[in-house]
Amino acid sequence: MVWKIDHGQILHQPFFDELSDCKRILIAGCGGGYDFFSGLPLFFGLEKAGATCFLANVAFTSESGISQIEIISPGCYQVTATSCRSGKWNINLEHYWPELFVSRWFKEKENRDIPVYMFIGCGVKTLQEAYQKLVDSLQLDAIILADGGTDSLMFGNEHDLGTPTEDMTSIAAVHLLTGLKKKFLVNLGFGIDCFHGVAHSLYLENMSFLSKIGGYLGCFSLHYSMEEAKKFEEIYTSSVPENSIVSSSILSSLKGEFGNYHSPFTVNRTSGSNLYISPLMSVYFTYNLSIVAEHVLYLPQIYETKSLSEVRVIINNFRGKLAKLRAPKVIPY
Repeated sequence: MVWKIDHGQILHQPFFDELSDCKRILIAGCGGGYDFFSGLPLFFGLEKAGATCFLANVAFTSESGISQIEIISPGCYQVTATSCRSGKWNINLEHYWPELFVSRWFKEKENRDIPVYMFIGCGVKTLQEAYQKLVDSLQLDAIILADGGTDSLMFGNEHDLGTPTEDMTSIAAVHLLTGLKKKFLVNLGFGIDCFHGVAHSLYLENMSFLSKIGGYLGCFSLHYSMEEAKKFEEIYTSSVPENSIVSSSILSSLKGEFGNYHSPFTVNRTSGSNLYISPLMSVYFTYNLSIVAEHVLYLPQIYETKSLSEVRVIINNFRGKLAKLRAPKVIPY
């Protein structure tokens, strides 16, 4: 591919070197909701480098009342700029359809028809089948799961896992896929998951372990001067930004905020909590997904699940049987 750098090794990133022979790439939200927004800068960068990119996400919605939408497979739908829905939505979903916001932005701002594939209510087995349909029909070379936050790197025995259900369903499903050259996990938003109880000392410990065994593929920073960052901001602020604490926090980091800073978009939701905005929040940490998956302690137990509730029960039961959890460590300062 044209974007491989033929200079000194320090100018290479193992992640991008691994991607260099992949021409058709699906970038998907790992944990659902606005997670796939964390992959949008990669979408734009890889497109500009010559790759053909696609978008997907685990959706926090239901299929009731949806129209102008194609069913790809059970639990998988193709959202386009003309998609809509009617009737009563739960949890204010008339304002919560990030997949639609993104597809509409592409149509309105760039006059491009970019669908977003939306997965609804899938356990691992169902999600694996839906992903496999996309792998085959789109002739994919690689999938990048993008997590807004860091809890997707929890192995299961940490003192707190954050919100693992959707993350681990996605990781397990992609891990089981066939016909791909490469599978990746990327984290954007170091420090965000302290909001959900994740100890970032344990994240760093897991990263170090993965580095020893070849699972960690390096890091690189998103910078506010980049075109990709500007487009991320434009898409996010043109959607309903109060819906995502994660994306608001990443944007705060890009703008140089620090410490217990509460974005004006989400201050009504975060007021009273302690946030830790820092430059590390806009750094991508990248991993070989299959190596990560092989070290999630309970992952084989969820392979046959068909619903998220099954996954949640299995994780809780696994945690309940552990004799000891890994305690957080104090990061020196």
